[in-house]
Amino acid sequence: MKTPVRTHLSPSAFTLIELLTVIAIIGILAGIMIPVVSSVRKTARNATCLSNLRQIGIALAMFASDNKDDLPVANSGTTNWMYEITGYNGRGPNYLGVPNKDLKAIRYGQQTPLFCEESKRYCVTPSASLSATTYAYNFNGLMINPAWTKPQKFNGSDHPAQLCVIGENRYRPATDDWGFILGAFDGTLAMSADMHGNHSNVLYLDGHVGGIKTIPPHPAAPFPSTTDPFWRY
Repeated sequence: MKTPVRTHLSPSAFTLIELLTVIAIIGILAGIMIPVVSSVRKTARNATCLSNLRQIGIALAMFASDNKDDLPVANSGTTNWMYEITGYNGRGPNYLGVPNKDLKAIRYGQQTPLFCEESKRYCVTPSASLSATTYAYNFNGLMINPAWTKPQKFNGSDHPAQLCVIGENRYRPATDDWGFILGAFDGTLAMSADMHGNHSNVLYLDGHVGGIKTIPPHPAAPFPSTTDPFWRY
């Protein structure tokens, strides 16, 4: 009886057409996935920004509760609203829970409620270390005529749901790599309307936060009177 002869055939290689088809499919899938991933990241950054503003709002309310309903001043020359709500340099309780070192060294990408991830797009030097935030304060800057050092009452407005307390900006002084000014909308610093693509986020006096696509007309310096409930206390 003869033993059958077995032949060992090597597996067939992919043809050029098959390889091109696989490459084309991968390209199509990548083209679908990349925009989806980008959109998810933007949504996440926007959610983080809104969370930052809520935390700042709670810190401001706590500060007012401990200071006879007074809100922090924007910038008195020796202190500013950020220092006041973080207890910087022993000024008081750290309502925001941010390590004091963050205020003097907010680096590119550092996680803190005072920094919005979207601001990375406007930083020229990623290694920059400046006393910075990406949020600006409305009180005692433009809204008050004219003193920055006069505190306003947390419960003193008749339109708290319309009144902007904190907004986003990307103002860039000639000497800074971050889009930042210490503390307040002052006529040279305008609120950005597109920090998150088609909107920017705002904290209102009543504590709610939300996106805004069209910024109400911003009065020019020096501190003119305005009846716009978005700006005026």
